Amino acid sequence: MSDLKLFSIKTGKAVEVNSSIVAKERNIQRLVEENCETLLNVRFLKTEHMFKADDGHNARIDTLGLDENNCPVIIEYKRDGKDTVINQGLFYMDWLVKHPKDFAWLVLEKFGKKIADDIDWTQPRLICIAQDFSRYDEFAIKQMQKNIDLIRYRIYENDHLLFELVNTSSDENTNITHNTSKKESSINKRVKTVTDKLETASSEIKSLYNELDDYLLSLGEDVQKNILMHYIAYRRLKNFASVEIHKNNILIFVNVDADNIMIEKGFTRDVRNIGHFGTGKLEITIKNLTDLEKAKTLIEKSLATS
Repeated sequence: MSDLKLFSIKTGKAVEVNSSIVAKERNIQRLVEENCETLLNVRFLKTEHMFKADDGHNARIDTLGLDENNCPVIIEYKRDGKDTVINQGLFYMDWLVKHPKDFAWLVLEKFGKKIADDIDWTQPRLICIAQDFSRYDEFAIKQMQKNIDLIRYRIYENDHLLFELVNTSSDENTNITHNTSKKESSINKRVKTVTDKLETASSEIKSLYNELDDYLLSLGEDVQKNILMHYIAYRRLKNFASVEIHKNNILIFVNVDADNIMIEKGFTRDVRNIGHFGTGKLEITIKNLTDLEKAKTLIEKSLATS
């Protein structure tokens, strides 16, 4: 168990806030499912999803969801120190990616056809939530080419909840042709992806993106980079920057409220009511290193909320 302490400062003195033990794993599961978007930026899809595994045995996924990038998410909760929640979650992920139509049907029923058609299978995620993880758990996920987040939680007196991203790993596989039908496959072959755009970009845009990429990844060891179909997401628990590659510039979408900054024409744009691929409320246009330097303050504001 990690030695994580929370203090309340009262008249200049630090007073430790006591944590409470959640008696049943189901309690934290219910809390997460009821506040999925607030806590994780994941839209809750279904609880206790039952299915028959390929080996013929019945299985049950704790929580299914869809993240802000429209990627499938499995959330599993560690019941005690002996639980093999990571291995269990990987077993479920393997089943999920082999049965995309089953997941798409659930999305269709809950969120409608448009969202179901836009499911992005490039980066499915596994989120494991527990009161603690062993050092072996943290080491293990670093060896796996999968998108796995380990989240430690504490519930304190006066109904305070602490979420801590203990460790995270990412899938470097950028295969973006995983589809549920031959028709979809033929359509997506005609779509120019963010990887395609970067490969065919000018040397100036490639160099500018490399500078941006180095900067974003330098913002913390827990920063993860996910290459999706139309953009590249940089996140902790949530996206703090989404990057689109274009012929003459790079667009960055960040979670900064346009009402709280001075909009600069040609550099920043309020996109809260404008459709775009990347997630975020503010669009930043980067054409050169000077623009990148100006953008760093806004990116760091977005990072603080992720």
